[in-house]
Amino acid sequence: MNGIQCQANAQRCDICSPRICLVIPTCDNAPMLVGIIESALAHIQDIIVVEDGWTPGTRPEWAPFLPRGVQVLSHDQRRGKGAALMTGFRRAVELGFTHAITMDADGQYFAGDLPAFLAAVHTAPDALILGCRDPHRAPFGRRLLQAHYNLWTWIETSEWAGDAQSGFRAYPLKHLFALVLRAHGHDFEIETLVKLAWSGTPILKIPVQACYSTKPVSRFRLRDAALVAHMNAKLVMQRILAPPALRATMHRVMAEDAPAPIRGIQFIRAMVREGSAAPGHFALSVGLGIMMGILPIWGFQTAAAVMSAHLLGLRKTVALVASNISIPVCIPFILYASLLTGRLLLTGRIDYSLAPKAMNLATVWDYTQEYVTGAIVLSIGAGMTATLAAYVLARALHREGG
Repeated sequence: MNGIQCQANAQRCDICSPRICLVIPTCDNAPMLVGIIESALAHIQDIIVVEDGWTPGTRPEWAPFLPRGVQVLSHDQRRGKGAALMTGFRRAVELGFTHAITMDADGQYFAGDLPAFLAAVHTAPDALILGCRDPHRAPFGRRLLQAHYNLWTWIETSEWAGDAQSGFRAYPLKHLFALVLRAHGHDFEIETLVKLAWSGTPILKIPVQACYSTKPVSRFRLRDAALVAHMNAKLVMQRILAPPALRATMHRVMAEDAPAPIRGIQFIRAMVREGSAAPGHFALSVGLGIMMGILPIWGFQTAAAVMSAHLLGLRKTVALVASNISIPVCIPFILYASLLTGRLLLTGRIDYSLAPKAMNLATVWDYTQEYVTGAIVLSIGAGMTATLAAYVLARALHREGG
């Protein structure tokens, strides 16, 4: 019996033990890449190389490496570093690997640091392992750029990454593929780092060596810097507008292949569930957004909703979404309801007509007064009604979750 238990435990440990491969996106320097692979094979036997386009005449000869556990995948045309890494990650999952170490092939990193990554993955299998270069050994320009990216990720995650743009890291693939990722270029590292942090994945930093004595063969260009800046801008706005639990939910793969309306419903449901822990707070945010969306301040309704929610300490994302009640399909109904409401309040009569007998300045002024008055009153009434409905919904979800 003990023998059977030991065998079962061994099988269970073998299943749970991380299976790790190395994924290398290619660069246009065959001798350097061959040297990196040779060095890496001394520490890890499973390597996936992703060719993301080669300059004619620069492709290395892969035949000697294929029997040694190196797989080579190719893109017909250059798609970007992030796309190359995702191609490698998908193959890794197909082959049963649980983790993928990535190492840029630009000659900056050393394969001698791979054992530290392997040990770190076994110690913390659920963490993103980030290889951090020593900034004090880098040239001033690189040190400044590294600090710049670290600052942005600190703003986005409240955690100092150490080396936010490092291309030497280990990904837990189950956590990575649970996210919706949009980046295809050099902005991939920033997006994955921030979104994994938002989803609750621990970030483990380990020191790695870096070579600055020779110029690395890198594809990082001005366009890539622009992509990274654009990604940081998007992530900062999401950090400002969305509370933590909602950010963690909105980037998970729920039904990414579902139609847009279904994804929209999932997002709203997640937003309501996130707010159900504080029903009153959530309901007031909805009511504020609805009120601002109906107020006659066209062009400023969304900004007013976000600013008001910020000043009142309410949920900015909830108010922002609710303020979009003034979508084009709803605008005619809001305008007509505002006009009828104002007409009833100012004249004491219900008149459904829209065409005046004579159009002049006096008529225009009357219609303007009726509309503005009615829009203000309607926005307050709709906001109060929405607040009550949102409170009931949030309370129901709160009881369901509890």
